[in-house]
Amino acid sequence: MAQSSPVRSGKETKVLLTTRERGTNLIGACSPTQIEAVAKLQPEKSVSCHLSFTSDTIDFSANDVFKTHTGFDSSIGLYTCSITLQPMTDQQIRVLSVSMTNLLVKADLVGTVFTGEQVGTRLPIEPGLYSDQAELLLSNLHPSAEFTVYGPPTVLSNMEVVSTSTSVTVHEKEVHQGFPSYTKYTVNAVDLHSAVSASVSLSSSSGQSLVIPVSFIHVADPNAAKQAAAPPAGSLEDGHSFHSFINSYQMMFCTLFALLAGTAIVIIVLHSLLSPKEQSYHPAFIQRTPPPINGQDSPVSNSFNRITPRFSPNSSYRSQLYSPDYKS
Repeated sequence: MAQSSPVRSGKETKVLLTTRERGTNLIGACSPTQIEAVAKLQPEKSVSCHLSFTSDTIDFSANDVFKTHTGFDSSIGLYTCSITLQPMTDQQIRVLSVSMTNLLVKADLVGTVFTGEQVGTRLPIEPGLYSDQAELLLSNLHPSAEFTVYGPPTVLSNMEVVSTSTSVTVHEKEVHQGFPSYTKYTVNAVDLHSAVSASVSLSSSSGQSLVIPVSFIHVADPNAAKQAAAPPAGSLEDGHSFHSFINSYQMMFCTLFALLAGTAIVIIVLHSLLSPKEQSYHPAFIQRTPPPINGQDSPVSNSFNRITPRFSPNSSYRSQLYSPDYKS
């Protein structure tokens, strides 16, 4: 048996457990002495509670966000399973807010194996209000912003939204009652010059609250900033070229490497084309030493390296070329 109220953050929810068909675990009325004896026996140690989510889309365990402990209420004769929702992260709140899931509560007797039908109860979960914006930023160029709040329809319909500063106004833009249920709000800046800091406070009748800070900044007109930062017309081209050259240092290194490689290739090609080749001489200009005749040495060369022609009765005249002695 469970209470009809959902499980909320900071509020304890009790589930009543029984091991008998008639509901109570006591036979007859107990005297004050017996009630004190029951408390000393600690019968709640024989019962354990088990929690789980009814949806498989939740990527964390119910024991990560819920705290449980068992007890025994002597006034009604029933075991109790107390459940408390612990503080959660923004990610856990978002998952539970947009997930259609309930909390399934079951109980076991410690040290026994139950083979019959185990009865459990389902509890609705109200994890709290969740906003898709943790902070809003307004400026003179963007004086308005929007944020969406997720939560149960009953909580969203009775929620009070208040701005802490007169420089900011909040208006309800859209309400969605389906799943997931949410409400969209629009925040407008009234006076940015006098605004310092502000916040939007959201609170529900169930005690849930949410505060969204609002910050203000003044942004210069981008067109005016470009005109003010523009250099004179005469130096626009040079300044732009120098700035581009400095910023594109990678292109500078690539260009330098390409120039060096191109220069090396040109030098190699010119050297191969213009280098002097080995000079070849015609056989007529090659000086040959004739073999010795009549045991004499080679013909005597005059100061002009002239070879004395020799005549033979049986041979024709052979003209001999001569050249001056460059050493002399």
